[in-house]
Amino acid sequence: FPSHDITFYRKKLWLIANGIFYKRNIVPSRSLKKKYATYQSILIDGTEDVIDSFNEAGGVGILHKNVTDTIQTLNKIFKNH
Repeated sequence: FPSHDITFYRKKLWLIANGIFYKRNIVPSRSLKKKYATYQSILIDGTEDVIDSFNEAGGVGILHKNVTDTIQTLNKIFKNH
């Protein structure tokens, strides 16, 4: 598995390449992600159980399947707020 530094770098590049410049927390462990859940926080992750636990903890989780759908979901969220 890639190190946290490599994962952080790749995710940061993806965000920049897709025009997403919002504050971000890139969390190294799936079990820690739900600890960041608030009604104002969004998690984008490709693992359904991680998204479920984040949503249950009060966050807004987006199950990432492809870039187009994820960007569309983000746009909907921000248009409603």
